[in-house]
Amino acid sequence: MSRAIIPSPYRPSAAGTAGLLLIAVMVIIHMCVLRPLMTPSNNSADDIWRSWMQHHNTTGNLPSRDHPSHLKHDQQYVSFLPHSGLQNQRIALINAAVIAKALNRTLLLPELNLGKATYWRPSHDLEYLVANCPSNNSISTKCSEYRRYVPMPVDSIFDLAPFEHLGIQSIQRDDMHTENLDKQFGIKTIYRIHDPSRYSYQILDRDDVSATRQFDSRLLLEDIMDRPEQLILFGSLFGSNRLGLSDPELNSARHYLRHEMGLSHPDVLKQTNVILSQLGAIPERSDANEQQVSITDGSFTSVHMRQGDGVFRKQASNTRTAIRRALEHPHDDDDKDQQQETDQFMEETVERLQRLPSRKDVLEACVELQSMEHLHARLRLIYMATDSRRPQAQLADLYAEFVCLFTLHDFPEVTQAIADPLLLPLVDAEVASHADYFIPTPKSTFSGYISQRNHKLHSTETILSSLPPSSSTTITTTSTSL
Repeated sequence: MSRAIIPSPYRPSAAGTAGLLLIAVMVIIHMCVLRPLMTPSNNSADDIWRSWMQHHNTTGNLPSRDHPSHLKHDQQYVSFLPHSGLQNQRIALINAAVIAKALNRTLLLPELNLGKATYWRPSHDLEYLVANCPSNNSISTKCSEYRRYVPMPVDSIFDLAPFEHLGIQSIQRDDMHTENLDKQFGIKTIYRIHDPSRYSYQILDRDDVSATRQFDSRLLLEDIMDRPEQLILFGSLFGSNRLGLSDPELNSARHYLRHEMGLSHPDVLKQTNVILSQLGAIPERSDANEQQVSITDGSFTSVHMRQGDGVFRKQASNTRTAIRRALEHPHDDDDKDQQQETDQFMEETVERLQRLPSRKDVLEACVELQSMEHLHARLRLIYMATDSRRPQAQLADLYAEFVCLFTLHDFPEVTQAIADPLLLPLVDAEVASHADYFIPTPKSTFSGYISQRNHKLHSTETILSSLPPSSSTTITTTSTSL
């Protein structure tokens, strides 16, 4: 006969009681002091959201972020789950917009992350992470990479006027919790397209389009065209070749969005113009409220030097060498006497510039030099966008060779005027995109964005796209009701 052993009540000793009190005090300190410090993104996100609401002419008390939306309950939507850095999210956003156009659905805009980049995750996990982790003050392992995640409305970052030009309807989600979709948008049914691997599927507009080997499977738009669910929810839509398109109108729409969808944040645009004016550009106009500033081009070369993380850190030396070679233009068109005069003037001018007391003096002198003919490469005006925190120390060799090279760090009045440091890379990108000539970091989507915008700003081509509403895969999908 077995006997149950009942543990006797625990009576702590005096030392044990003191230990329990110490633990309690430590927990209180963590909850009240340490935990808020470890999650700085939450306050930043709330501040940015309030700023966005105020920028959109909201008067009186700001509404709650879970306010109900008065929409048609028969409206159909398409959406996706964001991940990775901001420019990768922009790629996914453009892909989603093209899909929304092709399916004649409203694009339900997710909040984009302006903070530290996050990794791709399978759609089931990603749906949970983007909904729960940004507002989760815990330090759980599951949410660890979201401690510096800053969700923001899309049009507080990017200009969505190109959507309107293409007839793409969009509406912003107030949060990423699936259970709130019914309350906010009347969405009761969802058709999920799962992606268990990073490149689970490529989306094709026709069955005879050849799929890229990079993807595990193919998904035809016609297979989801008539889905009855109110929302078609994709996981990841990242990837420049995620859409395999043969329809010239769809291709035109994607091309148009890639080049036209630029930044929209008023502080970013205003401070960009401050830098451009010092680089020799003259602002065309400034609105009375100083919120919208017309940006003009300057006569300078721009470079993007990414070296701070991942594969870019490993390739930093090669990238620097490639950038240096691209900046060193030989004077093959000059005769020998002209080349000697140019070299002599360059050496004398470099010495003179290096003796100037401040970077501001150097900049002013460099701008004046740009009007000269046969200017040596070492004297060309260069703006370098970079993720280096100490560029003059970490990239000293480039500074020494190209004395008219400047970075955002050389404009302290701009870095001090930008209240949120998360916006500084956007200023970097916007300034670099206005150069006469741009040198990218290979395989960087940040460089890709600058290249697209640079091409748009200097192209005389007019892109017109008017896409009318358009009409066997192994993709795993689910249909659910909320």
